[in-house]
Amino acid sequence: MKKAALLLLFVSLAFAFDISELLSHIKTDDIRGEFRQIKQISGFKNKLISSGNFSLSGGVFEQNTTKPVNLSIKVDENGVFEFDGKNYNKISPLFDKELFLNILNLNLDALKSDFELSLSGDDQSWSIDLKPRNFISKIFENITISGDEFIRSMVLNETSKDVTRYEFFDIKAGF
Repeated sequence: MKKAALLLLFVSLAFAFDISELLSHIKTDDIRGEFRQIKQISGFKNKLISSGNFSLSGGVFEQNTTKPVNLSIKVDENGVFEFDGKNYNKISPLFDKELFLNILNLNLDALKSDFELSLSGDDQSWSIDLKPRNFISKIFENITISGDEFIRSMVLNETSKDVTRYEFFDIKAGF
């Protein structure tokens, strides 16, 4: 019986998928594609849905919403900017740009200081659950990121019971 239990433990460890394998496999830079954002606000029946295209390159995330309205934003280490047709203008000084970029880049070393990380799946279909352990727990209950070679979805469950889901598709790397 002990031999069977040890063999089972050894086999499960041999096939375990870990964070280093994920990070060596996933592409989070020089990518572009399409997105859909679905926001369910607590107490409201209808969801807010927007869509458009995005790019992530060199630590800069750009999102161009095309439906239901045209809106372009950029997030980099200097903040969040909205495009007015000619220039990018800084908006929302309260937005945590570092947290946002760390999530999109799967910078798990940086995220470990603020979240408990739980990885499941394999390199073809994985999911990371981020459970806040400090002041972020006042905003988010948890954040779930899932994908394959790319991040395909992010679900932000807020303490207010609002839920925001980002879906990423038609992703291309190396543009």
